[in-house]
Amino acid sequence: MVLMGIKSEELDDYVKRHGPLSKQLRELGEEVAGEKRRLEHVTRQYRSLSTQVAIASALNGLLTSRMISIACPRCGRPVPRRIPTFWELDNAVGRGLAYQVGCLNCGLVNQVAPRDIFANVGWAILQAEAGAQLQPPLKSR
Repeated sequence: MVLMGIKSEELDDYVKRHGPLSKQLRELGEEVAGEKRRLEHVTRQYRSLSTQVAIASALNGLLTSRMISIACPRCGRPVPRRIPTFWELDNAVGRGLAYQVGCLNCGLVNQVAPRDIFANVGWAILQAEAGAQLQPPLKSR
């Protein structure tokens, strides 16, 4: 018997080989759900890696330039300051010394404690991490 151009024998054979349409749809739905979970996992990995790359880039920039900016207490403008080496900072902390930093805008000469330098380096790293977490997610096609 032929119905709408399809022979009933061929349709029976197809259903026997592939199972009923509801079973095929269920299997396809499970496959789609699995791919969605995989995509979510890959997206989380991408975000984690991009955060780590941003932090590494910030650290690389700090270590390469060896410069940070410290806000002037009078005018609030950033004042560039060379990051001392570990041994210089360790010596300054042990002896209770501070570094003098002169503002290029208002001329104020300020005393900067080593802990302020540590805090500014840490702040730069946290800003890099926050900036990476604000990146938009991957677009799906």
